[in-house]
Amino acid sequence: MGADLNSLEGVIRHTKRTILYFHPLGDPAPIKRVWCLYEILTVATTEGNELSLGFSSSGKEEMYKIAAAFVKLGKSTVASKDVLVLAKQPCLSQKANERHRQP
Repeated sequence: MGADLNSLEGVIRHTKRTILYFHPLGDPAPIKRVWCLYEILTVATTEGNELSLGFSSSGKEEMYKIAAAFVKLGKSTVASKDVLVLAKQPCLSQKANERHRQP
């Protein structure tokens, strides 16, 4: 098992795309698990890797409702049609990932 753990970082860095299954939406399990946090950090700090969020069907619908509520309340400068287009994307864009890496 020690050898497997020693190679974990290399395996994560070698994987070009990681999908974080964000469930349940109100209390996502992955962000409470140290190994998941380690994987997220490793992916986020590896040039060229992509971290995507995955949702269940009900979670996706809930995200649409949240986005629509923000637009309706005027807490977003993005037009509602743009929010729906973005919400239907299968993953976060690489550009968004790169913006988070900049100092």
